[in-house]
Amino acid sequence: MKKSSLLLITFSAFVAHAQDRVLYSSQLNEKAVSASLSQDAYYQGAFISSSKPVTFYPSGQLASGLLKENFSQNGFQFKQATAISFFENGQVKAGTLAKELNKNHLKYMQDSYVLFWSNGQIRNATLLANSRPGNHNLVLPVDMEVQFNADGQLSSASPFKNINYSLFNYLLKGQSQFVYDNASNQYFLYKGILAEARIIASIITENEKALAIIAPRNSSFSLYQPSSVYIGAQQPYDSYFMGDSFRLNGRNYGRNSLLYVRHMLLKKIQPGEDISLPGKQLKAGDIVSLDPHGNPLP
Repeated sequence: MKKSSLLLITFSAFVAHAQDRVLYSSQLNEKAVSASLSQDAYYQGAFISSSKPVTFYPSGQLASGLLKENFSQNGFQFKQATAISFFENGQVKAGTLAKELNKNHLKYMQDSYVLFWSNGQIRNATLLANSRPGNHNLVLPVDMEVQFNADGQLSSASPFKNINYSLFNYLLKGQSQFVYDNASNQYFLYKGILAEARIIASIITENEKALAIIAPRNSSFSLYQPSSVYIGAQQPYDSYFMGDSFRLNGRNYGRNSLLYVRHMLLKKIQPGEDISLPGKQLKAGDIVSLDPHGNPLP
């Protein structure tokens, strides 16, 4: 078959083929235009099939199409007969990997979908277990679907299969979020969901008995980060979401409360619904501070 570099383009109404995983509209350009190719043809080294519509940027650069054969760029090999998307400068924006790849301490899963930032950094990918982003302190314990920020730092990860996993001495489920501390060159766990009940604090009651505060399985949480990490107006506490009704020292703080903990001490409670305490009415979202025995302060 003769492979021509000449394209006879027929523009048509904008059509999205979701099954082809082509990134259209908001992810490419609101003005991207759909077209048909009269024959298979090359673009930036990629052999594009004429069997499916393609899209073009207003500048005339190809935005997306279907690969006729495997295509390699920057060490990534993209699979034939799958959709590929380009930035306007010709760099790949998204595609499906033809084979497993080990690059920069990251192990990419074969047949997985990869999305890039415009600066060439990975944005979304599926990584195999034992991948080590940036060769830092975080090692993925299982195969995971991950997201990176534009600086190349891991921001979140979810298990590829619906299984529990251990990270930073937590047994977790679902998606976890991370922050990277440039000062220490380390990752820290920021947000997650507990896969098992966990002791999060303790108090010594007025009758000198120790009381463990336990966050149940499926509780979501947010951990306080080093001062060198900016993540907005965070309070200097770890917080745990208690979906079930939470009681302490005979007081019912209702459902969906947030517990604020620092150094294993319960400091504050934020009820998730309107509640009544002796001598005090609290609205959902109000925060009550506790004394060392777990009693609400005036």
